[in-house]
Amino acid sequence: MKRITLLFSESSRVAKARRAEAAHHLYPVSNGGGETEHWIRGDDAYLAVNGCRHFLWRLGLPHRRLEESQIDWKQMNEADQLWIPEGEALRSQSLEAIERIAAAGQTEIIVTGVTNLPARLFGAAANGSRRLAGWLTGGEKEHPPLFLAPPGYRFMESRPESPDPDPGTPLLAEGSGTASPPPGPARPAGRLWHRKGNLFWVPAPCFEYWGGLLQGQTDWWPLKETIGLESPWYLDRLFRWFSRALAAAGVSVLESLRISPWGERDHAVILRHDTDDSADPKFWEIERDRRLPATYAVLDDQRAGLWRERLRGTPHLETALHYRSNRTGWLESARMRWLKRLPGPDREAVSPRGLAAQVRAAQKRLGTLRTLHRHYHYLHYPEHLFALEHLFRELPEILGAGSFSRFQIFRYGGAETVLIRHPGAGVPFSFPIRPVIASRERQTPLAGWESGGMIEPDEATLNRAFRFADAFPGGAYLWVFHPAHTRGWILRPEGTLAAFEAALRKLNDRWWLTSAQDLYRRMNLWARLEIRKSAAGWELFNGGEAVFPKLTASRNGRRFPLGDLPGGTARRLEGMDAD
Repeated sequence: MKRITLLFSESSRVAKARRAEAAHHLYPVSNGGGETEHWIRGDDAYLAVNGCRHFLWRLGLPHRRLEESQIDWKQMNEADQLWIPEGEALRSQSLEAIERIAAAGQTEIIVTGVTNLPARLFGAAANGSRRLAGWLTGGEKEHPPLFLAPPGYRFMESRPESPDPDPGTPLLAEGSGTASPPPGPARPAGRLWHRKGNLFWVPAPCFEYWGGLLQGQTDWWPLKETIGLESPWYLDRLFRWFSRALAAAGVSVLESLRISPWGERDHAVILRHDTDDSADPKFWEIERDRRLPATYAVLDDQRAGLWRERLRGTPHLETALHYRSNRTGWLESARMRWLKRLPGPDREAVSPRGLAAQVRAAQKRLGTLRTLHRHYHYLHYPEHLFALEHLFRELPEILGAGSFSRFQIFRYGGAETVLIRHPGAGVPFSFPIRPVIASRERQTPLAGWESGGMIEPDEATLNRAFRFADAFPGGAYLWVFHPAHTRGWILRPEGTLAAFEAALRKLNDRWWLTSAQDLYRRMNLWARLEIRKSAAGWELFNGGEAVFPKLTASRNGRRFPLGDLPGGTARRLEGMDAD
């Protein structure tokens, strides 16, 4: 059982921001409040802490995020496990506190990426940092390869301080500048980890890369030929592998007590239906008759009234907004017919004010909305995150969005444009995502959630998803089935109804079938849980105000039902504290 602390270093964030400014890697963007901020491009955005946070969340490990300014000896010494991703410019007080804790030998300290902590603490010698010339990979026996960082990311070269005490430690390799393996063996790039006592250092900037993948700062599409069918849950696979690699190094990450976000269930799944311009009732009839929860993302068009009336009589089905990212109107329709193309992107519709206006207008016709989901495949980055931040502030009843499925992303005003083609997911992660604003001026987590997902998965893809879920429990999956495609569409003439029904047959009692709003509500509760240790022993504290229902803990394969936990109260964790 571990009290886990994740360290956010403001001094490291500022150092990265200054380097980005010197390199002209800033993108000016309106923040929705009438001010211009400067988004940090590339790996200087300091997304590593958020990447590590989602890694811990995906493993079911409650933790606290500690600002470097909050560091004191008591708080640091209370942590059983301290994570420090990309702390390249830790303050002198922090360095002293960490070295003091390390000398005490009671706390596991896990450091990743570039750091200004002395390499000798980890039994290593550092050769300084440089930019990667090719893809950095680990897990040389894994297939597909495990990509830990792309070309251009800063990497700290290192070697064992003395003759290698563990020659069997996995190695890093630096490949070519492309995603495809080079014709010959990749160049060795040192050890995957260094360890000395309870101190561990992974020199790879993996969490910075993975934190970027989580919110669209970078993408996996250059790896498409290598990853192949793994793409919808590629980040999950990386996290699973990394947890096992750390366990092999001696980090007690897999033996820690896990608290499932999904209560008594191992996995969660949302069935979402984007109504578009369809009135087909088949999915709705099945879910109505069998009382199956689902989310209906209703397009605010001429059919909105029909769907409003249907969903009003089925309260277990969520009415959400299918917000548009495309241009509309008679002129655009004429262009579509004449040029035989899709409508173009509408940046104003998804600006901070435009997105909030869409939600307010839809609420007048559809009633209270808790979540919104993108219509058409256009996503502007980082404008989308500022629009969500503005929306969550102006309309706090909105819990989250679903915009990270297949998309065409326009980064930095279109300077980088990538189209993720079907059946890929824009963000290859099966868990709710809390993105962060990462500008020169600040780093702020959003108040709500985002999700990736698979659009119109076929039966073969669903079967792979079920197999992966069994291998790595704890995920939350989003599968989108359009009513318009039940009987056929351009990519699947036979329609999608058979795949939908096949999914329902496989959803056994290990799965929590839910709506987007209920899943996000539960995540808000779960993110407030904290493992504490008092004189009476270990306890789980609910820092929220609402009751967390049907809590379940697990450790080393054993499950411990904890029942309901009211807000502001703690529950003893008896019989689970043996290490």
